Amino acid sequence: MAPPRKKRYKTYLCNPKLMIPKRTVRRHNETNAADSSILIVNNDTPSSSEQHNQSEDIIGCEDSDSDLSSINMSLDDISSDDNEISDPVEDSRGKEIFDEMALNDSLNSETTRFEALLMILHYSFRHGLSNSAIIDLISLINKIAGTEVLPPSMYLLRKIFSSDFRYDIHFYCKVCMTYLGKMPESEALTSTVCDVCSTKMNSKLLNDGHFFITMPISPQIKQILEEPGMEQKIFSVPSAPNTCDTLSDLKNGSAFSRLIKKGLFNINIDLSVTFNTDGSPIFKSVKNSLWPIQFRLNELPLEERFESHRNLVAGLWFGSKEPAMPTFFTPFLKEAKVLSKEGLVWGYGKASKVFFLLCVADSVAKPQLQNVKQFNGKYGCPYCYHPGEIVEGNQIRYPVHTMYPNRKNKEMRDDMVEAEETGNVVRGIKGLSPFCLLPYFDIVYGFPIDYMHCCLLGVVRLSANLWTSSANHSEEYYLSELKRKKVDERLQSISPPQCISRRPRPLSDMVHWKANEWRSWLLFYAIPCLDNILPSKYVKHMALLSSAIYNLLQNYISKCDVDTSNLFLHQFVIKFEELYGKKHMNFNVHLLLHLSKCVSVWGPLWLFSAFTFESGNGYLVKLVKGTKGASQQIASKYCIFASIPKCIQIYTVGNDVLEFCDKLMTYRRVKRAMKISKVTVISGFKFFNPDPEEMQALAEINVQDKNILFTKKIILNSVMFMIKSKKSKKCNDSIVKLADNTYCEAQKFIKLNNAYSEQQHLFGKIIRIFLSTSVAGTRSSDEHRIQVAISPEVADSELPLPHLGRLPADLQRAISGAREKTSGAERRRPRRHHASSRLVHLGYGVR
Repeated sequence: MAPPRKKRYKTYLCNPKLMIPKRTVRRHNETNAADSSILIVNNDTPSSSEQHNQSEDIIGCEDSDSDLSSINMSLDDISSDDNEISDPVEDSRGKEIFDEMALNDSLNSETTRFEALLMILHYSFRHGLSNSAIIDLISLINKIAGTEVLPPSMYLLRKIFSSDFRYDIHFYCKVCMTYLGKMPESEALTSTVCDVCSTKMNSKLLNDGHFFITMPISPQIKQILEEPGMEQKIFSVPSAPNTCDTLSDLKNGSAFSRLIKKGLFNINIDLSVTFNTDGSPIFKSVKNSLWPIQFRLNELPLEERFESHRNLVAGLWFGSKEPAMPTFFTPFLKEAKVLSKEGLVWGYGKASKVFFLLCVADSVAKPQLQNVKQFNGKYGCPYCYHPGEIVEGNQIRYPVHTMYPNRKNKEMRDDMVEAEETGNVVRGIKGLSPFCLLPYFDIVYGFPIDYMHCCLLGVVRLSANLWTSSANHSEEYYLSELKRKKVDERLQSISPPQCISRRPRPLSDMVHWKANEWRSWLLFYAIPCLDNILPSKYVKHMALLSSAIYNLLQNYISKCDVDTSNLFLHQFVIKFEELYGKKHMNFNVHLLLHLSKCVSVWGPLWLFSAFTFESGNGYLVKLVKGTKGASQQIASKYCIFASIPKCIQIYTVGNDVLEFCDKLMTYRRVKRAMKISKVTVISGFKFFNPDPEEMQALAEINVQDKNILFTKKIILNSVMFMIKSKKSKKCNDSIVKLADNTYCEAQKFIKLNNAYSEQQHLFGKIIRIFLSTSVAGTRSSDEHRIQVAISPEVADSELPLPHLGRLPADLQRAISGAREKTSGAERRRPRRHHASSRLVHLGYGVR
């Protein structure tokens, strides 16, 4: 039997007896109306040649009416009610503006040449245009203008924008990678011989890629200091209280306190720098990587310090091999030494010394910078004298059967001198480090432990790999496929707040997890997702690390927090060997023993983490648009962009142009916002008609006024709160923790409609969340059906420890005591990580 014939599509086009759908007719009429309005505006009669072409087009089309109808029907199908495409011309306001346009009028001529160039550069950086694309865009504008109103070459652009910013090219020996000198000094390379390996140099060093690039440090710091209002932000605003019991910034740590007490650092005029180097791949098919030297000023306000444009670049190394760190850092350390001793002159005769005190690097780059043995060698720990132990043939591990003394700055420098003089390795020290030249630089703790590489990408990822690796299928901690599915179900049922940028992904994808996903796993997800799936002793063991890192990531860390975290970390490392065996006691696990000491010296972990520098690496990599001269491409565009703030002060730029450029380079901003006391209202107010049950809840807080407004989205203390939405299933910003340790689901944010009242209240439902796991199946939420209205004075957005109910009683008391003294949550970048204090529901059934 032959299959039935399908109904022909758009049969009304072939059968005149059939009715055309009303919706198609309506859309067709709207299209004709729009076309007619355009014809009215453009009332010039077409030329004869145009008419001839049009007639030829019409004659040459068979069944032209049917074809046009088909096109209209296709658009109608696409623009369905459920999947409507928004077009600026199609909205009512857009139609009015378009109808009023006179297409034959001349373009606006009020924009200056510099303003046009400024907008073009911001547009090109925003959308990642190549140099040729920028020149084509300028040529297009020149063609529209009828003359060359803008410079038609990148050379002229660089002359305008990068006159004060330059980059230098430095050569190194292609055999032993010894530093040779800058490019102006290298014109006679054909007669140069390397002092170390006696290799003759030639002029092909540049073509062969045996060079690196540096940008001067002084002009970049000077430009920041001379920004309008920056001097007051840095030096006039008092820093956080410098007490021994609270750590909130670098100057609260023991290192800065010691320099200030000795009179070596003047907090009223001197500056300090944190710098970093790390590799980032540029091309997927080639091993070449980019290694930049980035730095930032530690005196910048916290809300600005970790912004991407505050990461400055001092050097670029590009190649298939890791850089020779002493060679790469030679020009950087030379200028840093001068700035530390002689200082920097800026403004109207002001002079500031600039101290380079912190170098953030991973465990691969750090040994080269310190000139010590790597972690896989004897005495490979740069923080203590642990010799390491050979396990399973040739692997160095760090068991905890003996506690070894910590290294000190003076002792390590003495070992370096001895190793340099004798030519022998002294307790893991190979010789002098180039960083010994920096004044007041601590050769031990000047290289603090980066918790991103050590803890998140190291220990936390190692633990997850041990649980899921099939090689451990006989171990007690192994998660079978069925158990992993249960973990994935819990993990993907979590609805975190929007401040957590990445949504939870299953364990099966953890090979692709980024560092911030491992952080969310450690701090928020791991304990509830693994409970009753992984054996209890392993869950409690991971809770020790989660609690310790959480405490060390607070905005304000008390001495009790540091001591408690140090205890937790030592217990974690000791238990790690017991639970997983000596063969897994790698260097990252050992480094946890020294993590709390780094916090005592410098402050919270987020102050010297590599997160912001990794973001800077990503920004620099995006500047590469071709395979040749990657480092020169980055340096050229970076110098142009870095010089823009100074050029804006020289040339006249309108506020509308600045707003346009700022809009291009920043995230979408809120169009409608209202500031009321401490609350920022985003979504606007509507009238609220409460039902009797809601009126009773309002009466309990003495609100009798029936003229009430409500809104759906607010920002309070840099934290976004939003009522639960049916559309947003992946995020949840509606849950708050109150001062009495209860939880509330926000339903409305209300305000009395009184011109003299600035009272705002939270209106929602109380939610009770069970943290006890003594009985299987109790993990649920109990929603009280009574409505409650809560005054903002009793509301608290503090994030509770998700695993508090699972820790031993003595550890619970220790954490609770520390939490009562301090407030705040994990902080990576201040502006965004106040928002991390929002409550995350961690799979307890509340979404």
